[in-house]
Amino acid sequence: VVKLDTTAGTSIPTDTPAPPPEALSEETSDVIALGSDEVDDIIDAEVEAQVIAVTSEPDSFGQDEIPTAIIEAAKLKEQAAKKALAEEQGRALDPDDEVTKDTPLPPPDALSQTQSTPGVTAVECKLPAPPMSLAAAKSEDQVASYVFHQLRDKFEKSMIMLFEGTKIRPWKWDSPWIATLPSAADAFDISKACVFRVVRRTRLPYHGYLVKNEINENFFRLWGHSELPDHVTICPIQYDSHLVGMLLCVGNKKADTPQHLSQVERITQQLSDAMQKVNSSAA
Repeated sequence: VVKLDTTAGTSIPTDTPAPPPEALSEETSDVIALGSDEVDDIIDAEVEAQVIAVTSEPDSFGQDEIPTAIIEAAKLKEQAAKKALAEEQGRALDPDDEVTKDTPLPPPDALSQTQSTPGVTAVECKLPAPPMSLAAAKSEDQVASYVFHQLRDKFEKSMIMLFEGTKIRPWKWDSPWIATLPSAADAFDISKACVFRVVRRTRLPYHGYLVKNEINENFFRLWGHSELPDHVTICPIQYDSHLVGMLLCVGNKKADTPQHLSQVERITQQLSDAMQKVNSSAA
């Protein structure tokens, strides 16, 4: 479990004793020039220094992040919905226009000007009423609705995110989420330092506060947060050995307990099993 130790001090020493002059002269010739990627990784290691348990990072993220049928099915559904909307509006849909086409993020001031009606989301995720149990769920939407309902007693809101290659995108989300732009639901890159990259690399849950960085702040800004939330719990969703997505839960500081983490881990496993079941039945 990736758990932030909030009682620990910063990992970056502020007062480091200067080495003796002779040591400087001996080490000057061994200076190593770091590339930009290596610098990013070092910054990650320092910023996330309070992480208690982390597995070794794989060198690449290829085959184990290829989405399964659930992702392709969801993508086809969204493309069909988009095509139907385009036909209703009397315009032709560009066949090369993908649902997950990347859109550059606007500056913060532009975001505040774009949403003219406060509290009205720019992207809707309409879900049915939750079934009595996951065993009774007959569709992906019913599974998602049940999962979100189970999490509401401990978290403010939740979101299911799925991988598309090495990017990740919001797939289903609870009603409290307010998107400020339609692009909030687009796939986005997580190759730079961010909480989502930590979960992808470690394949472990992340349970704690967020560190400020470009990707973290841009994501939550697009989803209506002027500041980073006090607490997040993110669990990886896996099908067998394949990492296919994440379950993101947002809460206040009271959510930073082992009981909250345990609940999300349990529900994430139920989510994975239920999604595979409904997709097998539909095949």
